[in-house]
Amino acid sequence: QVTSKDRCEPEAKQRTPVVLVPGLTGSLLQEKLDKSAPTSDFYYQTSDWYDLWLSSYEILPGAYKCLMENMKLSYEGGGDVSNAPGVDVRNPGWGDSVEGVMCIIRDFCGKSKCFKDMVHAMEAKGYVVGKDLFSAPYDFRRGPKQFVEEVFPRLKSLIEEISSINDN
Repeated sequence: QVTSKDRCEPEAKQRTPVVLVPGLTGSLLQEKLDKSAPTSDFYYQTSDWYDLWLSSYEILPGAYKCLMENMKLSYEGGGDVSNAPGVDVRNPGWGDSVEGVMCIIRDFCGKSKCFKDMVHAMEAKGYVVGKDLFSAPYDFRRGPKQFVEEVFPRLKSLIEEISSINDN
């Protein structure tokens, strides 16, 4: 793991900005609940935002059923999908941090790192999160229609904004 500047090549005068886009299951998903009734003792009925994918609590025996229930999508026809009733899902860190792509299970980041080592190495080379290093975590459960209609336009806009800010 490269974490100090003295172990890296000399920095370029101008770096090309980087947007980290994780692969399947590499994005942190958070959920907020407002359900009419819990379906088990392990399930929350209401909550503020907390890690859904993936939380060390959510994979415990008994609790994994809650994870599966809250992860499922309903097919609405025409390629449209929706979250389970009372479940709102988001990806933290879109475009302004790398929080949503560092680790798969934040409680066990050392054992479930996704882009953590890469981010540390890039920071050692002079990259700065929010200046020329960004992430674009996305809800990997959703289908191609949602990617084309929702994620791709946001990603394109993020890249154009970053490029403009960094004179690229």
